[in-house]
Amino acid sequence: MLEKPAIAAEEEAVTDPEEDFSSRDEIERELENYGRYRAGRDELIRKADANGLSEAHIARLMRHSRNTIRKSLGRA
Repeated sequence: MLEKPAIAAEEEAVTDPEEDFSSRDEIERELENYGRYRAGRDELIRKADANGLSEAHIARLMRHSRNTIRKSLGRA
């Protein structure tokens, strides 16, 4: 029978997800930043589409799935 490898003490410790951010305010700022990024991303996708780039080409350039591009364009 194979023995289970010993787990390092660091891996055994369960970390509290809230410890990744120093405060509630900080995580709220991160979420707001992500929201602004996403809004800008969607606008860029719409501009690319309006200028004739295909969904597949936009997806490839942005490293997103075609489904993400379709959702941004309201075609999903």
